Amino acid sequence: MKKISFAVSMLALLVGLTVIANAAITTTKHNLSASSTNYTRSQATTSGGTSQVCVFCHTPHHALDQRFIWNHAASINTTWIWGTGSATGTSGGTVLPTNPANLPSFKCIACHDGSVAIGQVNEVFNESTGVVNSNYSIPMQGDVNASYQLTNTTYEVGVGGNMNGNHPIGIPYPGYSPYNGISTGGGVNISQFQASPTKVLLFGDPNGGIGKGIECGSCHAVHGSVNPLLLRDAITSSQLCLDCHIK
Repeated sequence: MKKISFAVSMLALLVGLTVIANAAITTTKHNLSASSTNYTRSQATTSGGTSQVCVFCHTPHHALDQRFIWNHAASINTTWIWGTGSATGTSGGTVLPTNPANLPSFKCIACHDGSVAIGQVNEVFNESTGVVNSNYSIPMQGDVNASYQLTNTTYEVGVGGNMNGNHPIGIPYPGYSPYNGISTGGGVNISQFQASPTKVLLFGDPNGGIGKGIECGSCHAVHGSVNPLLLRDAITSSQLCLDCHIK
């Protein structure tokens, strides 16, 4: 009887964990499906929208990029500028990337810089007609313009390719090898950074190197978080900042 009770308990736990895992993104702003209660979401399936959640970023077949089986069209802003004049690096001397196409963050920017329709995907199953469409733009509602591009300034990043005022991404984390072909500036004081951040995610070099770097996903958990703005740690008392910076 005890064995049966234990097995039932374990099954219930596994089912519970599965429900939690599957429900994570559905409760976030990144749930853009028609079934979402978010202000910005797909129009109803009867109007050409979709009840799918993952399709805005991923597809199991005919992906545009094998990495992340990516489904969304790329940003039209293929170059970045960081401010005006000679603002091309950090105060510590680390060069900031100007060609972001190979970076994981470029996939985030595709929606967030407002240059491409949120629903501009390569393939989606259209529930209203039962056909598969290529280069299909899912009609959206909410914080979008007539072309279904994001217009909410709270969530816009890199409009027009201008990354001024944003935390640097696509650069190496101090103390690690070069990342994305960029080395940590000679003026960086490595002792001011945590040796191995525990809550902030460091990314492997997109160019196949051994470096580790900082991307949008370093601070934001795109599939769900209990913190505001999908942050990986609380912002109370600047905890998220202190996960990396020793101040």
